[in-house]
Order: sequence, then structure tokens, then C-alpha cells
Amino acid sequence: MHHEDVRRAQPGWKTRELPTWVEDELWFRIRLFAKVLMRRSPVGVELARTDAEDASRVAKKSDPVVVRGLPSEVTLFAFGRAAVASVELDGSPRAVAAIQAANFAA
Repeated sequence: MHHEDVRRAQPGWKTRELPTWVEDELWFRIRLFAKVLMRRSPVGVELARTDAEDASRVAKKSDPVVVRGLPSEVTLFAFGRAAVASVELDGSPRAVAAIQAANFAA
């Protein structure tokens, strides 16, 4: 996490490709940990992989937003690095704005 913070603070940074086994391990862990990180989310949250057919509902509230990306990018988003996470947010405009304004790092 902190390594990516340093990398992405540099001008011209690019998302890097991680081995499949690393993405799989990150996915396994973030599906569990995001339930704690996003428990105060103002809207429902579903995490979805873009490299495999898998999704996990981590905040069961109304007006859900789907956070879609590689597990490494979804992990960054869940840890409060939304500004640098390469994810797509799919939901109502109100819900997307609410999740973008939420602070999951606290």
C-alpha cells in the first residue's frame, strides 16, 4: 500500500501489471477487509473484478455503487486512495458522489 502511495505521487506514474496470483490474493483479502473499511459507507458497495467474473457486496445499504477494477486497484480504493485508484464507479449520480466523498481511510 505505502509503496504504491510513493509510486503514484510521482509525475507520470502508470498502473503496473501484477502477477495473477498476487491479484487473486489481494481479492481474497479485500473482500473480507472491505466489510470493515466500508462499514460506514453512506451507500451500498459492491466490489467487482475486471479480470474475472467475481463480485462481493461489502456494504449492504440502499442505492449501491459497484466499484469495478483489478483487485489491486479496488484495494487502493477501499483503503482511501480513490484519487489514484484506477476503478470505475457504477451507480446513481447521488450514490457515486457520496462514495467519492466518503473517507474509508479513517
